[in-house]
Amino acid sequence: MNKQTLAQTLTYAGLLPFLGAAIIPAIVPDLLGLDYDRIILTYGAVIASFIAGIHWGVYLFKNTHINLFIHSNIAALLAWFAVITALPGSEAVLIGCFLYLLFIDKQLKNANIIEPWYLRMRIIATTAVVIILSFTLLYP
Repeated sequence: MNKQTLAQTLTYAGLLPFLGAAIIPAIVPDLLGLDYDRIILTYGAVIASFIAGIHWGVYLFKNTHINLFIHSNIAALLAWFAVITALPGSEAVLIGCFLYLLFIDKQLKNANIIEPWYLRMRIIATTAVVIILSFTLLYP
């Protein structure tokens, strides 16, 4: 399996915990007594931080017009804040983080720093995550 196929497979498989945390409580509200709001916030913060880490790697090895160390830290810290506070609407903070990270990826693709397939993959995954987080925000 080549890197592109593996990245896409892992990325799309990584959507399953988001789906599970959003759908399971609607079907079986008290399954194992788990706090699905906390689960989805925590997993979202982990994934946002993972993407921010990718930006760190890009900035370490490529010249970019934006300081990805700073921008990725902002996104990771906001995601962390959403988890530790777990305030009503914290999903909206995560949505903002994912959209911001995608906006950065769009700039990187336009500067020919990342591949078009990677941006397409990110658009699809981010769209799915934003829809799921919006669902959990609107229907807690």
